[in-house]
Amino acid sequence: MASLTDFFENSTKSFSGVVEQGGSNPDITGDTVRLLIKKYKNDSDGDAVLSKDASTAAAGVFSFLLTPTDTTIEPGEYHYLIEWITAGGNEYPLEQDTFTVKNKLSDN
Repeated sequence: MASLTDFFENSTKSFSGVVEQGGSNPDITGDTVRLLIKKYKNDSDGDAVLSKDASTAAAGVFSFLLTPTDTTIEPGEYHYLIEWITAGGNEYPLEQDTFTVKNKLSDN
């Protein structure tokens, strides 16, 4: 499993991971792995600062590419959840934690 780590606002951030279930890596092609970023832990999913789906593949591999548009987030501490949603609608939380969006220096 890969964790989302701190990043700078308005920048590109990529990370990937692997879904494990029962000691193996299921084929998650056609499933959804979603990243939710929230300012407050109890915010509704609809109030998430960012909701983004990963690219998925066989052997449980998923990858996220956050663009500068995605990371146009006010600097501060945030909560995130990565969840696996099967094509059949079952939801499996994979990881949740906190991270920091850092202020990026700019000459603008």
